[in-house]
Amino acid sequence: MPNRNISKTNKVIKIFLGSACNFQCKYCVQTKIAQEVHTQQDFSKIKKFLIDEQPDRVLLWGGEPLLFWETFKAIAEFVAENCPKADIITITNGSLLTMDKVEFINKYNIGIGLSNDGRHTIKTRNKNVLEDMHILDCFLGIKHKGICTVLTPLNFDIYKDIWGYFDEVLMGERVNVNIDPVKNCTGLDMFIPSDSDMEVLKKSVHIMGDKFVESIQKGDYNSREYIFFERIISHIKRGIFDREDLSPRLLCGHGHNIMTIDLQGNIFTCNNSGIIVGTVADKDKANAEINKRVIPDKKCMECPYLNICIPGTCTLITKDEREQECRIRKVFYKELISRLFQLGANGILDATAPKQANLDREMCLYSMT
Repeated sequence: MPNRNISKTNKVIKIFLGSACNFQCKYCVQTKIAQEVHTQQDFSKIKKFLIDEQPDRVLLWGGEPLLFWETFKAIAEFVAENCPKADIITITNGSLLTMDKVEFINKYNIGIGLSNDGRHTIKTRNKNVLEDMHILDCFLGIKHKGICTVLTPLNFDIYKDIWGYFDEVLMGERVNVNIDPVKNCTGLDMFIPSDSDMEVLKKSVHIMGDKFVESIQKGDYNSREYIFFERIISHIKRGIFDREDLSPRLLCGHGHNIMTIDLQGNIFTCNNSGIIVGTVADKDKANAEINKRVIPDKKCMECPYLNICIPGTCTLITKDEREQECRIRKVFYKELISRLFQLGANGILDATAPKQANLDREMCLYSMT
């Protein structure tokens, strides 16, 4: 993927191309959209807004974004010309990739996140596009790419069913994998982890913790484990040390530094809701409306990881779904905090630690409080 601009002023604009999709993923949160959202190719109403905002990232969002290919191309060309510092990104199921599309994607340095859940993808998404040699060739031909994986009990054995699987199918090419817990699990028992499932996850994450510490000791900041935990650390640093206001907000960043708009200039609560809260003519009012919807659960306020989550989650999921998501997240938080404590207590990280580690003594000391 392209270099990401990481700062407290980082601005991300997600452009909602439409909710149409050619997949029926079992955990898709967009199934909760009351009605299909349609957009047209004309995006003249948001051109001035994009120029004025000069975002750091522009995400072209669906549905399935490649279903809207002509609009996709037009917006990408406009952003590249008028918002030169912006990374252009999309997340796709990959089923519509062709070599012609790959040529365009590479020409404009577009980052592609392929939605794929590893070895058992067919059970969660009904189709695994990486088993199609044509699509696999297309994906391998993309310059800036990553994989977006939804973590469920089916792939809790991360080394075998996620990283191991991608090593096999991508023929050794190392691709960064973004792993996030499943959210929509109502009525889907296969996504609700049992105690034995959780033990598998804890074992995987503990091994990740060992290798994370080992990576720092060796100065290997390209290891999967380091990159995985560094993402969480960056989130903590931006969420705690880089802002004065510690009031609850959405974990996804909407209402803060992320905004989802459609081609008509409507602003949505998030990229998956279909709920309009304002227009680009008054973005501050829309953000205020989004933040009104952040109502932390009492359990959140008593959680030892309160400040890591800040505390916020998805407004689309139920209380039970939130508890399942938190149950998974806490495994990673507990492991990370214990490893930061270990690093800080042992003096492995101090004022002389290399900056590329993106860790510092402040972060380690925070883990001890």
